[in-house]
Amino acid sequence: MKNSNILNASKSVYLVGIKGVGMTALAQILQGMGKKVSGSDTHEKFFTDGVLKKLKISFKEGFRASNLPKNTDLVIHSTAFDPKVHPELIATKKKKIPVISYPEAASILFNNSLGIAISGTHGKTTTSALVAESMKNLGFNLTALIGSRVNNWKSNAIVPRRNPGGGEVPTKRKSFFVIEADEHQNKLRFYRPWSIVLTNIDYDHPDFYKKESDYYNAFKNWVAKWKKSKFSLPKIGVFNGDDSKIKRLIRELKLKSTEDCIILTYGKGKNCNFKIQNNLPSVPNLIGQHNAYNLAAAYVFVHTLRWLQNSFQKVFSCSAGCATGRKNFLERILQFDFATASSPHSTHTQEIKKSFKNFTGTERRMQYKGRKGQILVFDDYGHHPKEIKATLSAVKTAYPKHQLFVVFQPHTFTRTAAFLKDFAKSLKIADQIGLLPVYGSARENSGKVSSTDIAKIIGKKNCFYFPTHKDCLEFLSKYKFKKPAILVTMGAGDGWRVGESFLRN
Repeated sequence: MKNSNILNASKSVYLVGIKGVGMTALAQILQGMGKKVSGSDTHEKFFTDGVLKKLKISFKEGFRASNLPKNTDLVIHSTAFDPKVHPELIATKKKKIPVISYPEAASILFNNSLGIAISGTHGKTTTSALVAESMKNLGFNLTALIGSRVNNWKSNAIVPRRNPGGGEVPTKRKSFFVIEADEHQNKLRFYRPWSIVLTNIDYDHPDFYKKESDYYNAFKNWVAKWKKSKFSLPKIGVFNGDDSKIKRLIRELKLKSTEDCIILTYGKGKNCNFKIQNNLPSVPNLIGQHNAYNLAAAYVFVHTLRWLQNSFQKVFSCSAGCATGRKNFLERILQFDFATASSPHSTHTQEIKKSFKNFTGTERRMQYKGRKGQILVFDDYGHHPKEIKATLSAVKTAYPKHQLFVVFQPHTFTRTAAFLKDFAKSLKIADQIGLLPVYGSARENSGKVSSTDIAKIIGKKNCFYFPTHKDCLEFLSKYKFKKPAILVTMGAGDGWRVGESFLRN
């Protein structure tokens, strides 16, 4: 039986690694389809604990074969776990229960919808959340699966409106699906999108992609397959026109607009369809030049989608194509001047700008945590040198009179080793730097590199290494901050606990 049929037929689904951000979102969507959902994960606490409890989705902490409910029809597992050694997955195999991975399950839902994939090394969480939030406010019926908690939703998923009694996987005729398409482990290969937004390509995940060319080719091969795909509606492709790797990809794949596919670029370059200027919609929770690019990507896509809807009102259910409609749409959108789209006569623009202005950000993306006297505390997920540079530079620009103290926790030993000097260079933007031990993963819990190697490159003058969270907290409680100051905890691990403890104590 095909995986899509298994997913449709299953009534009781068990998720191994259910606290993972993507897995929690998937759990919400499956529950919305009328399925009984349960799962398991570690004892470590995440924001997803609260999401699952609010939805009354039960989960066990700790992995044991006995956790599996007796009536389980299907097991879905996070790719962080190896089925050959994981106790629950071994038990699943013995009991002959069908099992599929998270990206396989997500792609079944995604590929049977009008899928909109937002991908890239940086910015995909914010961009995908902006796209989904705008589409929701514009009245589109959609599913969304985002890689972080979206504050406006108080979760990281949108479950679509469904007909009473409906439980089937959505069809291409009925709904849209916005997904944050992760490139790690080449999960991109599972997704067959109708439209795509590509934010940037910047080498990452050296644990999986041993060479920079391997990383680039994962995106290139994915976009090449997308280029050949056929849909009843014209496809939309939105690309960062300033990114060198994306410009190379567009050139090598000879991407250009046709009656079946509209290709649009955004950036500061003179050849971009949308020029990033200072009159972008103001979003208080999104500071920095990198967020200007995220806003531009979301704006160009949603605006084009709205035009597409108006141009194809009669065939927007994807029941048929229309050559005349396609040609007119292509001509109209290519002639559209995005730079002057802020005109009050542009209804589309006003609707999208309203969504942007009301957007309150996502969990762990320069998230304001609180104030202690004259010290503002933020938390950020940045774990790549480019992300650190972008965020710290944005903070320096937005708060020029504040002392900036960053507490950074490197994520994975392979990434730390691959970008050692780059990490040191990016962190030096801060006035004071605190380093926590490397946060490993389920795939690698040891390595030959440590945070002290970053500290050695930075030097002792304004850099401190803390063996534990407790050591860091004790230091911060005694440290004489210059007033006013900003404390930023940064990294993909659990370093955020330091900031929250600092505020409590």
